[in-house]
Amino acid sequence: MKKILTFLIAILAITGCETIIDLDIDFDDTRMAVNAVFRDQRSPGDSTIIVWVSDVLHPLSKRRVNTYLTQGTNVALFENGQFVENLQKIEQIRIEYDWMTGRLDTLVSGYFKSIVPLTPGKTYKIVASHPGKKDVSHTYTHVPRVIPTSVKLTNPNTGEVTITFDNPEGIQTYLISTTATSMNPNTWEWVEFTCLDPNFQAYNLSGFDPLEPDSSAFYTRFGFYVDNSSKPTPNQTIKINIRNFNPSLLQKIRIEFGVVSESFPRYVASYFAYYYSEDSFFSTPEPIFGNSSNGIGVSIGLNTGKYPIQP
Repeated sequence: MKKILTFLIAILAITGCETIIDLDIDFDDTRMAVNAVFRDQRSPGDSTIIVWVSDVLHPLSKRRVNTYLTQGTNVALFENGQFVENLQKIEQIRIEYDWMTGRLDTLVSGYFKSIVPLTPGKTYKIVASHPGKKDVSHTYTHVPRVIPTSVKLTNPNTGEVTITFDNPEGIQTYLISTTATSMNPNTWEWVEFTCLDPNFQAYNLSGFDPLEPDSSAFYTRFGFYVDNSSKPTPNQTIKINIRNFNPSLLQKIRIEFGVVSESFPRYVASYFAYYYSEDSFFSTPEPIFGNSSNGIGVSIGLNTGKYPIQP
């Protein structure tokens, strides 16, 4: 009984005293994030490096709008350790709605761009610098190119399309996506597809291709095929079925196929996990995959092409 009474007195002593500690935490402090895309051959002869530099806010910040860092920012490009150039700055004006304040903010955004002949196997490095921020860098080895030997409609009744390609040894991660050359919303269903291969993971995307801001194509689905065997396989095939396929519209559909960096699917999977995770004061959002040095952000690469479907 004495032990119980002592325990109750201790509990009352703890709960009866309340100390308020004012923590000086600046949730509006930001960190520099650098996202880079190295792409090659989406269109014949097209090699492009695009880099976005921004300030990232703490999740509890009252100022929810991130800031793109274009003024005063420099992004340098190196190839195999040798300086190539400082990337060209492309500035844009965009309007963004601030849900916290209920007002429209006019923001200066933009990105940095370089057009260089990317070479598979060579290592590229970008270093982003901004006054008052720590330099953020990415190192990336460009992926090889795999051209399909055929992209063929093998079953018009089900919309089955068979992609045939030679898989060089060590090549594991491929991108497959579809586009339609029409903005009519009725065409969105044309480019949705399914794949029964267990090594394929599909994702929905409602919006324009972020890597081609001037394109009129509308993407609805893309995915990654991962070959874990790492063995050379001639005439390897993967089959997809286009939803509500209409043979008369065959010429308006393009299949994008090619090799992507391993960081690409990891980033996409983590982003979707973050997007659908609960974001509240009592929970921690899923982390988004990044591979930068001295900062946050991600670099991804792709070496793909767009191909018509052969009847």
